[in-house]
Amino acid sequence: MIRFIPQLVLLVLLVGCGGKDNIATPAKLEDLAIELPTSRIWKQNSGVGSGNHFLQLNAFITENNIYTVDSKGKISAFNKDTGKELWSRSLEQPISAGLNGGEGILVAGNFDGVLTAVSAESGEQLWQSELSSEIMSVSSVNSGRLVARTNDGQLYGIDAENGEQAWLYAYT
Repeated sequence: MIRFIPQLVLLVLLVGCGGKDNIATPAKLEDLAIELPTSRIWKQNSGVGSGNHFLQLNAFITENNIYTVDSKGKISAFNKDTGKELWSRSLEQPISAGLNGGEGILVAGNFDGVLTAVSAESGEQLWQSELSSEIMSVSSVNSGRLVARTNDGQLYGIDAENGEQAWLYAYT
């Protein structure tokens, strides 16, 4: 009798799974015919994109400008209203993370762990900081600091004025 208990439990469980479905049928979706008038304001080529890498190379947008970076390290600044290129410069290194910024600087990281900051106004390089491994992401600048995450599980707090390490947190 005891040897039939597992089969009996299994039978009870299977019977409990049967029966009528009590999930409500979803409402029918209606076709929406919404037309929004659109027109292109401006268009610019900002580089080669992300190349053969899976990179999140988003634009950094301020009140007046749009800043872009491509996978080869070309940073460009455009007037947000007219699309006029304000400046462009090459970091001469493949980019793995960025572009982010704030408080007058733009920051991007590369596959070798080098974090580079340039002036948002002119594109002039302000500083470079060597971190432990490939830079995966860079935060915006807030209260004179930014945070960079590296591939080896480190979080770096970086002084935005000079690129010096303010703190380090290893979460591995």
